[in-house]
Amino acid sequence: WTNLGTALALPLAGVKWAASDDEAAVAPAQSSRAAAPGEARGGAEPVPPLDLDRLRRAPHERPRADPFAQKRWTVATLQPPRPAAPPPPRAPQAPPLPFTYIGHAVEAGQVTVFLTRGENSYVARAGATLDGTYRVERVDAGKVVFTYLPLGTRQELVLGPAK
Repeated sequence: WTNLGTALALPLAGVKWAASDDEAAVAPAQSSRAAAPGEARGGAEPVPPLDLDRLRRAPHERPRADPFAQKRWTVATLQPPRPAAPPPPRAPQAPPLPFTYIGHAVEAGQVTVFLTRGENSYVARAGATLDGTYRVERVDAGKVVFTYLPLGTRQELVLGPAK
């Protein structure tokens, strides 16, 4: 029982000792009379007077937006932009010449040119029509001049260096 009594007495003594130090540190009580503004209290620094006008609220300003106004939560549908006017159609053009030069022959001053298109072979002289779409206008030593009949455009097939 002595050990139990000692174990309880020591913490109680420590609490009592700590409480006695706190009471000694507390300053003596002030007098009940309030000091006038600007008057010193027992040697302490003077307290500045209170500016009570700073405690008043500013007059109410109008709110920037009405917080109670109805709101729409749907997204406004935008009109799709009108497509720009389509550019004017390009003038029709003749396709590239489909013929490949194989060789040529000269008989009695007239030049004959041998051409291929895919697996087909052609003998071309001035004035000849090939596949109903190309007419041979003239055959020179270095080129063959064709007319693409559907459009009437002229095209040239260069034969390479003349010998």
